[in-house]
Formats: sequence, C-alpha cells, structure tokens
Amino acid sequence: MPGTGNAPRASDVGRRVPMEVDTELFSDFEMRTLFGSDVLVHSSDPRDEVIEDPNILHVKAVDLDIKNNTKAHRTDEFDIADASVYDDREFLVVRRGQAFKANITFSKEFDPSEDDLRLIFQFGKYPLASSGSYVELVLSDKDVKSEWGAWMESREEKVTSIQVVTPPTVYVGKWTLSVDIIKRKDAKITIYRYKHEKPIYVLFNPWCKEDGVYMPDKDGSQIGEYVLNDTGKIYAGNTRSISPKPWVFGQFTGNVLDCILNLLDTEMNVKKRGDPVMVSRKLSALVNSSNEDGILTGNWSGDYTGGTSPLDWTGSVAIFEQYYETNAPVEYGQCWVFSGILTTACRALGIPARSVTNFASAHDTDGRISTCGMMFGWPVRTCRPDMAAGRPSTPLHRKRAYMVEVARTAWVQCRCVPFGRAESISRTTDHLCLRNVGRYLSTKGVKGMTFERTWFEKLICSDEEREDVTCQYKFKEGSEEERAAVREASMHSSETTKKTKVYEPAVKDVEFKVSADPNTFVGDDIEVTLVMENKSDSTRTVSGTLVIGTTFYTGVFHKELLKKKFQGVQVEEEKFRVPVKEYLDKLADHFMISISFVCVVQETRQHFVDSSELRLRKPHLTVKAPDKARVDKSFQVNVSFVNPLPVSLTKCELRVEGPGLLKPICFQQPDLKEKSTFTATFEMTPVKTGQRDIIVYYNSQEISAITGTHSVNVEF
Repeated sequence: MPGTGNAPRASDVGRRVPMEVDTELFSDFEMRTLFGSDVLVHSSDPRDEVIEDPNILHVKAVDLDIKNNTKAHRTDEFDIADASVYDDREFLVVRRGQAFKANITFSKEFDPSEDDLRLIFQFGKYPLASSGSYVELVLSDKDVKSEWGAWMESREEKVTSIQVVTPPTVYVGKWTLSVDIIKRKDAKITIYRYKHEKPIYVLFNPWCKEDGVYMPDKDGSQIGEYVLNDTGKIYAGNTRSISPKPWVFGQFTGNVLDCILNLLDTEMNVKKRGDPVMVSRKLSALVNSSNEDGILTGNWSGDYTGGTSPLDWTGSVAIFEQYYETNAPVEYGQCWVFSGILTTACRALGIPARSVTNFASAHDTDGRISTCGMMFGWPVRTCRPDMAAGRPSTPLHRKRAYMVEVARTAWVQCRCVPFGRAESISRTTDHLCLRNVGRYLSTKGVKGMTFERTWFEKLICSDEEREDVTCQYKFKEGSEEERAAVREASMHSSETTKKTKVYEPAVKDVEFKVSADPNTFVGDDIEVTLVMENKSDSTRTVSGTLVIGTTFYTGVFHKELLKKKFQGVQVEEEKFRVPVKEYLDKLADHFMISISFVCVVQETRQHFVDSSELRLRKPHLTVKAPDKARVDKSFQVNVSFVNPLPVSLTKCELRVEGPGLLKPICFQQPDLKEKSTFTATFEMTPVKTGQRDIIVYYNSQEISAITGTHSVNVEF
C-alpha cells in the first residue's frame, strides 16, 4: 500500500552520517514530516562507494527483468527496451495496471522478520505525495485492486524477487525507483537507500479493463492495428479517386517515445498525466508548432525552401528525431503529416489511434468539394463514452467541429430574372443532404477484416485494406438524425439567403454530365467530356463557360490551364483537351486539376454548375526484396520505375525506412532523363524479428512521393 511522506532532497543521497531516531516517540509519517530525509544513514547508490561492512544488509543491485517484463506488457518492440537494437540503451517499459517483476540482490540474505523493505517511486521534477507523484510501498501479502502494490514472489539466498503493480490511473511517463532497507533496533532506525540509475517508463494499457483506454478485443486484431502496428496507410486524393500513401508511424523507434514524454513533461500539468483524454488533447496541440512551440510547422504555400516538402516524408520517425535533437519546430507539414505524427504519439503512449482522411471537408468555402482533412481518432465502436470520437490533428481543423453536419446547395444571381430573384442551380453532385460534406472517411482497416464495397467505391479506390468509417462519424444519409441535422443547419443560414426569393425554372429537361478519366497519369494529356442530353422533344441550346486549372490540395485555385466559352451550342457531347506540355510547369505539388462548368439552357433558363477535381496519378515504384530474412543478416533491395514525363527529373532523392530493418535514411540520386528507367540497389540488416515493412519514396523537383512497399518476414 502506498505510504505518505516528502520527497528526499538531492543533497541527501549518499549521506554517511547516521542519525538516531527514537521510534517510540515518532511514527514513520511524523519522522519524515519532522526530519525529512535526514533519517537516511547510508546510500548504496551504485555510483557511490560500496558499503564495506558485510554484516550490514543493503541492496547491491536491482534487475528489472526487462526482457520478460516487456514481453508480458507488449512493450518489447521499443528500441530503448533492447540493448541489441541500434544502441546499448535498455530501459523497462511497462503498462499501468499490470504487475511487473523485479529481482533485488542484497549484500546478504534478506530476512523480512528483521528488516523492512520499502520501495519509493517518484514522478516529475517535484514529486509530492499530495499530488500522487511520490509513492512509498512496503511489501504486503496481497494485491489491492486498482492501487499501488508490492509483494514478495520468491527468495533464494541473496536474491529476492518481488512483484510490483501500478494503478490503472497512474501518471504516464518516466518514474524513478529507490529501495530502502529499514533497520529497527533498540528504538533506533537506520535506513540504507539504493537509487536505481535508470527510469521506468509507464504507459497507458488498452488491455486493462480499469484503464480509460481499454479496448475490448477478442482476437487482439484491433489493438494490434491501433496500438502495435508501426506502419500503415494514409489515404489521399478526392471523392473520385482515393489512393493509399504508405506511412511509417514508428512509435517504437529510437527517441520517439522520449521526445513525446519530454514534451509532456515540459508543457503539461502533472496531475493530468493519467487522463488519456487530457493527454490526447495536449498532444493534438503539441504536434503543431503554432501551439506551444510544438513539433511541426505547417506550410500550404507550395514553397518549401529551407525545409522538407510535406510530400517527401516517409513517416513520423525522422520528424520526431529531428525535433528531439534540435528542440526546434520541424519544417514542413500538411494535414496528413500532422495526422501521422499525432497517431504515432498516441500509439507510443498506448492510446489506440488511427489516421482518418475526410474528403469534401466543411471548410471548402470556395465551393470546391475535394479538400481532404486528415485527423486521428479513437476507434468509435470501442472508445469510452466520455471520449470524443476523434480529434483533428491539423491547426485549421482544430478550430472547427470534428465533423460539421451541414448541407450545401448553390444559387446564382441572374440579371434577366425579374426583381433580381435568385435562380436555383442544378448540380449533379449536390443535394440537400449530408453526403456532400465529409465523404468516404477512410482509414486502414484491421488485418483480417473484410469490407463490403459498392461498385463505385471499388472504382474510386482499389485498395482492399481501405475501411470506410463515414457512418462512425456521421449520421446515415436519409436517417431521422441526418434530416434533423439538415433542418438545424438551414435554420442557421445567413439572413441574406433566408430573405432571398428563389426562382425555380419550370422546366429541367436537359441532363448534364461531366467526366474525366480518373486513371489519367501525370505525363498524359488531360481530357474532359461534357455530355448534354436533351430529354424533351423541343430544341435546346446551351451557353456556358468551362475552366480547367491546377489547384493546391486544399482546393485553392493555383493556375489556369484552359478557359473555354461557348454560346448557342446545340445539346450534344463536347470534349476538351489540355496537352501535357501546357500543364506540366503549372502543377501544384499534389497534381490536382480543377474542372468547373457554368451552363444555362437558353429556352428554359435551366442552369447547371459543376465543380470537380481530377487527381493525376503517379507512377508506381517497384520494390523487389526477399520475402524472408534473418536477424543481423543483410539483404539487398532493388527499386525501379519509369519517368513518365517528357522532361528530366532533377534534385532527386530516395528515402528509405523500415522499422526493425533500417532507420530513416536518404540517398541522393542523379537526374533522371525523360522516359528513362530509374534503378537503385541498397542493403538492409534486420535487427528485430516478425513481419516488417520496407517503405521507399522517390522524390524529385518535378514529382514527389513516388512510393513502393514490400513486406519481409524476419526470423532468428
């Protein structure tokens, strides 16, 4: 059971002058209150001189049985828990609410009837019993549920094995451990203190029912994905073409965990460090440099001078490592990068999290419907009722609701309509429902799960691992809840819209359809088709304007490629083409093409407006490597792709990463001539067993993030 008392002063460690205390006059609590740490007689800190008297019982060493404890706590993947991985660091990483073992070696056999053993755990810079950051434990006969506890497991000569359990609500972070031997004789007390050199890392525990992050999971597949999986996919594109972007979360790699904990130590109140909701909210702010000098600087300008393009990152590890080394915000990131590092931070701490892409975000105030918002979220079907379904990770998104239940319609002010009334616009994609804001919310699904897909969903994304989680964050289209949300949104529309008299054309007998091939690759000509079908028996003529341009992925218009006006055209099919040489130097970094139409049928005043986007596809990077490998045995990886452009690729680099295989590394590459094939070979040497993913990115000034992946099963 935890005791009470004040934290020892740093100057007291290693004191050699004994102090006699009459135990009949003072209790333990009173002694510590009155005398503080002056009751210390000796320190057996391993950095101090060894106590010479063989008759004095003191602690010589504490073995935290790191290998077995981390395996039991599912923390053995952390690099810092294994001295054979990358460096010689080896720390105990455990999950709260679960017991761990410690083997204490004494100078002679420990006899509980003669001496008392006390464990002292401290958290933070100023540990206090009143705040729960200073805890004293004495050995007990049993474990008390949801409380600190310690009990003896076995004794053999000079080694005593004990079990220690932390509460499921204990502060998450680094704790220090000291062991006191308390000798009581002739109304006098003598204390010998051993201070363990290395901290103990305590994390959230999604396997513990009493922990706020608990996730019921029969076969372990969900926790395996949302906590233990260190690679994944982040989805990008638009509502007509969704593609996966491989991402290394790398929550177990290098200094990632230390970087996260150092930030929390600096920026977060100690008393909130046990609450996963408060920790998640703080992390959501800390990933952004505009909040409390956080990790990553956002940049949506297209100019990434002085930093790394958001498209060039292969994962979170390099970002965390750079921040850890420099203590300065890393440049640059965009929505999916913020989402990736926030997911990494949560998984590292034991909070189940996933990166979710929202297409057609509510902040598309310019009328475009392709902006994707990247978020992280607790899996909704398993999260606590007092936790939000998810939290936006991007600065812009955090200022808004997670999913805004709104509907969108469009109006045009037409001078020829009497009294300036507004005419309704017919749109092929917009109806008064919620489907137009927040569509196809996408995340990497849990391994082994199958997902039902409509033919259209298969068309817009062929990736079998994509899970559509829209219904977990929004009301189902057509449901009573969705209809109520629409009515609520309409009540808060602007006064101008409320007062506007709407003129509805009596006849809407022309159907319009705009299409562009979603499989258009960068390097191909862009072709757009407008089909106008007359459903009446009368003649119909159409006037209108077509604009094709490049945009940033946020939906902001970049450069115009083609503007075509037509008047008095008979209803038919119209085709428009933009040759590759006319758009290549005008592309923004995500290769987004906007297509906008405004048409009016002269005989009926029927209007049609459509605004859509085409995302040019990139070539695929082929990665060839063995399917099996062995620890400490290097193997070769070959990568290749064909330059699809009619120009050379310049400022080229190859970024490679693979948790347990290779830390993030960048290889500079020569220019690649037009239409020529790139090939490269490099080596990897596994340091961990299990299924490992190789992630490779080819970046150049002309094309970024040409990606490829390969899985390797590593054995001893």
